[in-house]
This record gives sequence, C-alpha cells and structure tokens, in this order.
Amino acid sequence: MTRESRIRKKVLGWYENCDHGMSSCAIAWHCAGVGWPENYTPCDPSDFLRCYRLLQAVPELRRRLGRMRKVSAAWGRVVDHWDELEELLREEIANPNSNAPKLFKRMHELRL
Repeated sequence: MTRESRIRKKVLGWYENCDHGMSSCAIAWHCAGVGWPENYTPCDPSDFLRCYRLLQAVPELRRRLGRMRKVSAAWGRVVDHWDELEELLREEIANPNSNAPKLFKRMHELRL
C-alpha cells in the first residue's frame, strides 16, 4: 500500500467515524489529493474544531495544509493564521462552558 493510499484510507475512516462539516471535508479531500467541488472555510469555532480534529485524526494532512491556499483567498487566510486560531481554540476549549468568543472574534476579523 502506498503512502497516498494509506492517507486516503485514514481520511475515509475519519469521514465514516467522526463529526465532520463542509470545511473539514474540504481539507480532507483537497489535502488527500481527491479533490472537492466546494471551498467552504470554517465560519465559526465549531467548524474550526472539526477541522482541528481532522488534523488530529490524520496528522499527515497538517503538512499539506498549505495546499488549501490554492482553493480560495479565504482558505489562504485560514492557513496563514492556523497556528494562532488553533491556539485560541485550545485555550477556549479548556473551559467547557466557553463558546469560544475569542476564536469567533478572530475568525470574524479574518473574514472567514
């Protein structure tokens, strides 16, 4: 089995067994080389959390996240600020009563 087929198999396992949305599917399919007809970006903390969980489930895609820059300008902003957004997410999900207002504000500032 090739490296690409192993990654695709992991992506399919994630898709079948995890909570996902349109933006996490966009990452999964574009970064796994399958292609995806839509370019949805994460529009709120819940969307971003699903993208984050995808990269936890299939860490090989993290190294390929830069491919999303070709999808749209908005995805370019997501990629350029991924570490910052991820840090805000981790900070805010540590509080189970939080609805991630800092992350939501920053995503709004980036026009995601």
